[in-house]
Amino acid sequence: MKVQFNPNINTYNRQSPEFRARIYSPQKSFLTRLNPGKMYLQNIFERTLIISRSRIQPVIPELQPITQEIQLKDRKKSTYAWDINDGSRKKYVLVLHGMSQNISNLQSLYKELFKKTDYAVLAPEYRGFGKNPEAPVSTKSFLEDTSLAFEYLKNKGINPKDITVIGHSLGGFAASQLVQKNQNVGRLILVSSIDSLKKDSANFGSVKNSFPPFVFYLFENFKILRKPLEHIFKTGECLKKIKTPIDIIHSTDDRVVKIISAQRIAKKCRNLQSFHILKTGGHAWDNQKINTIISILS
Repeated sequence: MKVQFNPNINTYNRQSPEFRARIYSPQKSFLTRLNPGKMYLQNIFERTLIISRSRIQPVIPELQPITQEIQLKDRKKSTYAWDINDGSRKKYVLVLHGMSQNISNLQSLYKELFKKTDYAVLAPEYRGFGKNPEAPVSTKSFLEDTSLAFEYLKNKGINPKDITVIGHSLGGFAASQLVQKNQNVGRLILVSSIDSLKKDSANFGSVKNSFPPFVFYLFENFKILRKPLEHIFKTGECLKKIKTPIDIIHSTDDRVVKIISAQRIAKKCRNLQSFHILKTGGHAWDNQKINTIISILS
């Protein structure tokens, strides 16, 4: 399947209906098919995969000597990851990125983690993102891809208690879903994380800017239009079931995922250790967020 993005007209050709349908969920109800809000959200998600594949960066000099690109696979699935270790570290941070990103975009975080903590870093890619070939994305695919990374660390002899999982933005859901299944990990850190697609979709800055005004009005004010999204990317629901220690980091000026999302998921955590509200930084990775993570891990 060929997907082409034209930045001049903010749209692209999609030649596979199956690819489109499976990005969110396999639901094929009448409401889902004719929902204008879901259609535009679908387009935005497809675009994030294209942007992710266009933003691949080379390994920075500071990380080159200690970074190994590895292939994570089983009989049916395959993705790649960066294993950042000098060979001596027995504790790992498993970093899960957000929408429109790939593992090469978070190198400032990897560098500081390796420099200022005693953790190594494993950064797994999701299928359809980065250098991976085009592929459908779903809640199931996120769990399968992150589980491959977790099993890789266990097979290396890493004690799950020595693994901290970090999730940024949509990666917050991927991280929460993984930890819900593997609650013997040491810690879960959520950075600028969504609560759920149903609750946050009308607040996403990128969504509001991309919707025609009348479609956004309908999507924002009529909750029934968000019903097809209710089973998709439910971070808060995962957190209700997690006993692992959890830390939350969020900026009040985040225009992509509003601070209210962090406040909601904080109330749902069974074992919240800290909630760091930053005044600045927006949705992006900045020194404040990185330094906060380092202080948690130190």
